[in-house]
Amino acid sequence: MVAKKETVDYLEELTAKNPGFTWTGLATNMWLDWALDQGLFPISPSACTATIYDSGNVPSRLFTITMNQLLRLFATELGVKEEEFTVTRVKSADLEKDGHEKLAKGDYMGGINILMAWSFGEGEYNATVKEEDVANGLLGLPRGTEKGVEEWAREYVKSRGI
Repeated sequence: MVAKKETVDYLEELTAKNPGFTWTGLATNMWLDWALDQGLFPISPSACTATIYDSGNVPSRLFTITMNQLLRLFATELGVKEEEFTVTRVKSADLEKDGHEKLAKGDYMGGINILMAWSFGEGEYNATVKEEDVANGLLGLPRGTEKGVEEWAREYVKSRGI
């Protein structure tokens, strides 16, 4: 991930120096349904558990909504109170530090900690794209909305019989 950030920084530097130079970054997201089914996502509707990174009030890299909002959506779709979820709060900076320590010792699972911190945390590497920087319209692609995430959450819960 550090190499990715360094590459983006380099591209932005080149762009600033050369007005004719442009580049395009395509952000792909994890396979969300699969990640939920495999227990690889911070929220598990079937187990009514959630790991919320930092405040949970900043949109993650994956959605236009926050993890706290997503937790509320799942609770609503399951017909339970949000308080019925077991919520663990994690500081992304601590998780990232732990990930680097594990990697330094040869434990490559530390990369998962770093990935989670960077995907869902509010730290330096959170790459939430500002709305004005989203070019979906230029590409003819829809932009995710809270309404779209609500529909997805409803369908996910229904399709899994949760």
